[in-house]
Amino acid sequence: LGAVVTVADKELPAGQVPQWRTRVQYAVDADGNAGLRRHRSHEVEPIEHCMIAAPGVSELGIEERDWSGMASVEAIAATGSQDRMVILEPQPGARLPLVALDKPVSVMRVEEKDGGIHRVHGRAFVRERADGRTHRVGSGGFWQVHPMAADTLVKAVMQGLLPRKGDMALDLYCGVGLFAGALADRLGEKGAVLGIESGKRAVEDARHNLADFERVRIEQGKVETVLPRTGITEVDLIVLDPPRAGAGKKTVEHLSSLGARKIAYVACDPAALWSIVRASSPTPGIRLTKTMLRACSSSQRSSASCLIPPSASSRSYSAEVSACFGRTQAGARILLPEATPPPPPHPPLERGAAARRGPWRRAAPRRRPRLRHELRHRRAVHRADPARDRAGPDGRR
Repeated sequence: LGAVVTVADKELPAGQVPQWRTRVQYAVDADGNAGLRRHRSHEVEPIEHCMIAAPGVSELGIEERDWSGMASVEAIAATGSQDRMVILEPQPGARLPLVALDKPVSVMRVEEKDGGIHRVHGRAFVRERADGRTHRVGSGGFWQVHPMAADTLVKAVMQGLLPRKGDMALDLYCGVGLFAGALADRLGEKGAVLGIESGKRAVEDARHNLADFERVRIEQGKVETVLPRTGITEVDLIVLDPPRAGAGKKTVEHLSSLGARKIAYVACDPAALWSIVRASSPTPGIRLTKTMLRACSSSQRSSASCLIPPSASSRSYSAEVSACFGRTQAGARILLPEATPPPPPHPPLERGAAARRGPWRRAAPRRRPRLRHELRHRRAVHRADPARDRAGPDGRR
């Protein structure tokens, strides 16, 4: 387990809960009350106030309204602007209610047929502010829910990559262009950035947000499909921010062949980090040198931890990989230890006669229990031919 070094953050008074979540999705019960689902349950618990909702979400008064006929209500409060948005998901056959909230909002709805999000009233996007730039995020597209997360992640990625003037960079799973814009600002006029994103609306927003940069191009499609078609054989820097499932082994193998000086992998949880470590450990051209934990969306500061296999840091490859996380509110940096050989495997635990045969003997396999239909068939045979029954000395079976 690597060492954890805390990063300076704002301290809260004792007993105060941080109000950081700028996007809250409420479930609606049978009576039209907005609430949250219980842990690992579909049961809706009505609430009067979400304690961790950002002030921009709380001031809408979602919990005080009647949402009969709705399956869910999502409230969005943009960071750096006064834009507010409400996304309504009606139940099958239900009509939208008249939305009258405490603040001006844009209203969107989730279509029952295709699941798409369409505009009902107001703008179809919100304006988010990060890294000194304004980003348009439309139709409820992805954006970090913590108001400080976008700036924190951009700073961590740029510190890890250390871009130079004239570099060629890739921004994979680029979304609305957060990292692509940060790279374009730092690469200068001779540098170039290629972004790849699968979402159609996100690609439109990214092209709008990066229209000022002539040497930035955004392509739509899956990374594993579009990247080989580009014909790119060499790049200097790579940033990838894939969904929770991770980038995949084939994508990692392709990236290792591009000769990148540094690669920044942004993951939403340690499990996604382990997937990239496991996929890249046997891949020539990649060496995991540093991981940084940036906790940006949980009030539990002391629970942030990460386990890195020591063997993952013992690979001597050419490129460097920086992994950044977007969880919890505080930040931490994890330093990898030196490689140590793994301990020998332990023998299986044994009981009874198997244990008396010796500590390294495997226990004998248990006899498979009879299935219910087998027992019924046996009893039917015995009833049809009693002579086949085995009787004891007292005449019983």
